[in-house]
Amino acid sequence: MSILDKHKENVFETEIVDYLTSHGWAEGTSQSYDKDLALYPEDLLTYIKSTQPEAYEKMLKREGSKTDDVLLKFVAKELDSQGSLHYLRHELKYIGSKFKLCQFKPELFNPDTQKRYDANILRVVRQVYYSKLNQNSIDLVLFVNGIPIATLELKTDFTQNVQDAIWQYKKR
Repeated sequence: MSILDKHKENVFETEIVDYLTSHGWAEGTSQSYDKDLALYPEDLLTYIKSTQPEAYEKMLKREGSKTDDVLLKFVAKELDSQGSLHYLRHELKYIGSKFKLCQFKPELFNPDTQKRYDANILRVVRQVYYSKLNQNSIDLVLFVNGIPIATLELKTDFTQNVQDAIWQYKKR
């Protein structure tokens, strides 16, 4: 690898992904990201079903075969309304059911809380195509249980700088 190759954006991207996946993160695909909901649905549903089966069953009795779709749309609407951080910290309430969308590390040992914490799904996805109107993408998106928590727009010293990334976030 030449010195110039080391400074290419995709090499930096690969290094970040390799580091995260070697530390317990899963790598995902842009195709699995739902542009309409702005979620990684598979992870959100997996987390809820595995950590809160009773609450999910209550909702299943009410919504039947459309439960997953209703839940995903409801979560997306609430995240738009109150913001992701609010629902990462607080329960989400849906007619007769309460859901936690993530579990922070417990300060004191509690087997149930530790189990929910261990079930968190951390995912990194490259080149997330977020718009239905064009092919713009974000270099990396970090998800917790299907909820995007951070985006990274990578730049290299040789061809771009941080101002290019700022412009890209503002204008694209």
